[in-house]
Amino acid sequence: MTLTAGKQTLRVYASHADFNLNWIEFAATTQAARTTAVVEQEPSIRMYPNPVVNLLTVGNVKGDGLFTITNVATSQTIIIKATNGILDVSKLTQGVYILKFTNNGKPVTKKFVKM
Repeated sequence: MTLTAGKQTLRVYASHADFNLNWIEFAATTQAARTTAVVEQEPSIRMYPNPVVNLLTVGNVKGDGLFTITNVATSQTIIIKATNGILDVSKLTQGVYILKFTNNGKPVTKKFVKM
């Protein structure tokens, strides 16, 4: 979605309880005052359970790979190797994390909560 310059209002209305908004990003472009809102990158990639306690499954990912996990509060970053799309996050402290990885040559960013 591309927004025009000036004040904008974003409203999200959920009509039922089975609604989960995991990620909204606003970024200014280098051109004139335009802002881009990204609700979720690669919505076809599922990540569950979220919140997670021990094992986080990233579905629809091609092959095993390296995943970068950043703690939102502390900005600490670690890299974890996944096996069959399953990441062991049991040693992470409780908090909100950003998961970044590449799938089919495309960068993917997801957010999850560690309980």
